[in-house]
Amino acid sequence: MNIAHQLRSRLHVRRVEFVVWMRASSRRHSWWPPAVGSSITLLFGLWLEFRASSESLSRLGQMVFLVGGLGLVLIWVHATAGRQNQRRDLLSQVNSGISLDGCDFGGIDIVGAYLRERSMNSIRLAHARCRRVDFTGSQMHDAVLTRADLRNTQFNRVIGTELRAYRADLREARFDGADLSGAHFESADLRDADFGTATLFGADFRWSDLRGADLSRADITGVLLTGARCDDSTRWPQAMSASQLDARGAVLPYRTPTTPALAGDAANENGDHLHPVDDLPGVVEPSVGRFKSAS
Repeated sequence: MNIAHQLRSRLHVRRVEFVVWMRASSRRHSWWPPAVGSSITLLFGLWLEFRASSESLSRLGQMVFLVGGLGLVLIWVHATAGRQNQRRDLLSQVNSGISLDGCDFGGIDIVGAYLRERSMNSIRLAHARCRRVDFTGSQMHDAVLTRADLRNTQFNRVIGTELRAYRADLREARFDGADLSGAHFESADLRDADFGTATLFGADFRWSDLRGADLSRADITGVLLTGARCDDSTRWPQAMSASQLDARGAVLPYRTPTTPALAGDAANENGDHLHPVDDLPGVVEPSVGRFKSAS
């Protein structure tokens, strides 16, 4: 009985996933031929109406113009309905209580969805629009969030070990209490993100943007920071020193007029011009690139 239930659940997941994939593929690859045809029809009708030498040709041009315009409107309605159907499919799937482990919903629009306490291990949400989604308490081990729009998203208490968020937009995201051990945030935009008491053991932040991020209470043991951008608004644990950031290759605002390599450089007074600290001598100047740790 239990095996049969699991089999039905898995088949239902694959069916919904296939429907979502078909709609997404149709929207990506099949909309442009009718759109081009309708546009040509509309322009031809417009040309015919203004070039008509008789009233009958002018009416014919008006009819052709209306047909082309109606075609464009129908294509727009179909595309809009497709996005809504895709969103409804995923939300109905989630609300059914069936596991989302391994599902592929790449490119889906689930802005503002409520997805708390769900099993989403290895789910694929690459290129998805997930702004303001609440993932609180969900299981997201090995989830793929590559290039997803995750602004203002809640990841509190998420189990996201080995989560992959390469080049994701995570501005103002919240990760309080999350387990993100071994997570990948390479080149991600994490400005103003709040990691709270998250566990980031061995997480990869190389080339990410950490300006304004709060990691003051997080466990950042073994994190990779090569090329990560941070400034005086980035909050680090009190035990983290500027020399440790330097050794890890983090990028800080840096300006010193006495350095020969920077003579005549256009670095501005706000420290917007960044230089890797491991490529330059000296330390970050307090007036420009002040290092801030939690007090």
